[in-house]
Amino acid sequence: SHTVEAAEQFEANIVWMSHNKGLSSLKYQIDVNNGQHLSTTSLGLNDIARVTLTKQKTICFDAYASTPQHGAFILINTHATRHSLAAGMNRFSLRRSTNIH
Repeated sequence: SHTVEAAEQFEANIVWMSHNKGLSSLKYQIDVNNGQHLSTTSLGLNDIARVTLTKQKTICFDAYASTPQHGAFILINTHATRHSLAAGMNRFSLRRSTNIH
């Protein structure tokens, strides 16, 4: 049977969709032409990156590779503009939490 992950922290690939540079949890940017990992401290519009995301509460999700409809997400700026910041694909959880069966 399939196991859904539940965690506060996870690794994901994102496409940055904002004109504002941002995101402090960057691991690296991904070059769209050759897949090379590039060192960076911020993202620009349409940049692709691997990130670590941390939530205040535990969320349930699947890895995008196994269940795309439950592994995709959108980051929204809820504090100011309410604009979409990024679209992402969950890879895996980074903290051991209880699995839901």
